[in-house]
Amino acid sequence: MQPTPIGVPGELYISGDGVGIGYINNTNLTSKTFVDNPFVNNTIMYKTGDFCKFLNNGEIYYLERIDNQVKIRGLRIELEEIESKILKFPNILKAKVIKQTIDNREFISAYFVASKRIKRSVLRKYLSESLPNYMIPSYFTALDEFKYTPNGKIDKKSLPIPSDILNVNKEKYVAPKTELEIKLVSIWETILNTKPVGINDNFFELGGDSVLAMNLNIELLKISKNIQYADIFNFPTISDLIKKMESDEQKINYNTLKETTSQCTSILEKNNIIISKIKHVPSKNILLTGVTGFLGAHILDSFIKNEKGNVYCIIRNEPGITAQTKLYQKLNYYFGKQYDKLIGKRIFAITGDICSPGFGLSQDDLLSLANSINIVINSAAKVDHYGSYTDFYNVNTKSVKHMIDFCTSFNKKFYQISTLSVSGNSFDSSSIKQTFENQAYFRENNLYIKQSLENVYTRSKFEAECCVLDAINNGLDAYILRMGNLMPRFKDGMFQENILDNAYINRIISLIKIGCIPDYIKDIYLEFTPIDSAAYAVMKIITHPTENNRIFHLFNHNHVFLEQCFNLFKKSNYFIKIVSEQDFINAVNLFLNNKKKKETLNVLVNDFDKDLHLLYNTDIIIKSEFTIDYLNKLGFRWPKIGKSYLKNFVEVLRRVL
Repeated sequence: MQPTPIGVPGELYISGDGVGIGYINNTNLTSKTFVDNPFVNNTIMYKTGDFCKFLNNGEIYYLERIDNQVKIRGLRIELEEIESKILKFPNILKAKVIKQTIDNREFISAYFVASKRIKRSVLRKYLSESLPNYMIPSYFTALDEFKYTPNGKIDKKSLPIPSDILNVNKEKYVAPKTELEIKLVSIWETILNTKPVGINDNFFELGGDSVLAMNLNIELLKISKNIQYADIFNFPTISDLIKKMESDEQKINYNTLKETTSQCTSILEKNNIIISKIKHVPSKNILLTGVTGFLGAHILDSFIKNEKGNVYCIIRNEPGITAQTKLYQKLNYYFGKQYDKLIGKRIFAITGDICSPGFGLSQDDLLSLANSINIVINSAAKVDHYGSYTDFYNVNTKSVKHMIDFCTSFNKKFYQISTLSVSGNSFDSSSIKQTFENQAYFRENNLYIKQSLENVYTRSKFEAECCVLDAINNGLDAYILRMGNLMPRFKDGMFQENILDNAYINRIISLIKIGCIPDYIKDIYLEFTPIDSAAYAVMKIITHPTENNRIFHLFNHNHVFLEQCFNLFKKSNYFIKIVSEQDFINAVNLFLNNKKKKETLNVLVNDFDKDLHLLYNTDIIIKSEFTIDYLNKLGFRWPKIGKSYLKNFVEVLRRVL
């Protein structure tokens, strides 16, 4: 309320005969914005909420809205600038960023409307490239549409409280006391950009996600070598983490696990690796889940090309995008517009939720679906490898139980797409490696061979297999297809849309950026199972069933050794040296202590033991002699990975390096 000199910013007030007397039927807003004029008696001024300044020529220069410039913990934050950056992110149509205060905690929340599903972690990473950490929103919420006030502005009062906040533990704030608690609180407050943080506050309920958890894991590595990335999800409070640091407790009771899997042994014994007479059985119409995933889309492609039936796809609606739009977008990305004319004719999008009984469909719709299909293929999965086990259980295990109920009730054949990581052998060493006295073989008729199942993804897929095997014992006509490491298409090198979601790729990229590998892993192999070959193999198995064998291993056994692959990378100017273990440890420590480079280790940090030794060697050997022989008799052979394919693979890496 004091006049400003020329060039000094302030709030713009307007007075004079052109100013009205208020807002119709809105006394609260009128009293706030139509105020007494201290410069001319008995007149009013309009409080615009605009931040402006006078120019030398007398003109008024608009800067921004007052309510879009806020302070959080003393830092000035431009909300419009954040909105502008968010709107530049692909497929985001509208955005609104606001400051919120709950329980004396100040933070920024971003709301957006998008034409396509947006991963919060990817959006956060995108913003971090151009905004300081304190301007990155703590919460991101996708909406179908914004509500507007009568004057055409987004109604901020109608914006929902972020769902993560609604789940916040209501315990009272507990301040840190010990030196370790104080240190961890400081780390959390820096990473989460929020204060105050108590020792019982949940990392993810304060706005943390998988990317921020990686940053936290890097910092924790400097304090304790007893914490792995997955532990952040299992012990999401500071007090829980400290207890974990002081304990070596196993999270899985393997004695109980052995008892649980014993019920499946009878069907495994029947899986006697004998090839019976093979007959072609047309698949007719299928129900396919996970069609918007990398494998699911290519199973659809292989089905349409090789079969004459229809494919029904259960797809979950998301804010701002319908199930059918999601299907169009995904098929367009991988195959162009060749399937556009078939949607609604041979390809049908069904809005549903596989995590709900009856897929969340009405009774009439469920019966109609049951009368339309013969086979259910489940390729849906949560594949992040880290997170809350409850989330993985719901998507990877509970949903399978619902599908089994459906197939049992309506007498449908069921194919469960599983993963070979249930064996315990994986380039992703996020689970603790088991040590065997001798090499252990994991064949099609194996289930539990005392492998580690600490990884939440692996464990949920393992438990899903138990459910399927139990259902087979009870008479369900079902099969398990354990997939290998799904890589770019063999014919043209096309890879999954969200490349950086692939942990396998991220590990290779991290090793390339470090510039060296320890000599003790140079002889491990890299598995490349081209997605188009894998999808075709799936269809071969589905259309040539055998009652004697219920489990198949679908992976390309034509391996490429790590040293051989990295030698090819050198020709593309990606130089990776083979060094001693100590030299590798020294290189890793240089990255750990460099603020700009330490993020390179995010995806690798959980692959180290306490001595920074990479846990990529395993005593578990995956075998697939039966599956290879079976597919050979069907005229299918896995492709050999040569220079041409690896060159395409290097081009995939180049897109993200």
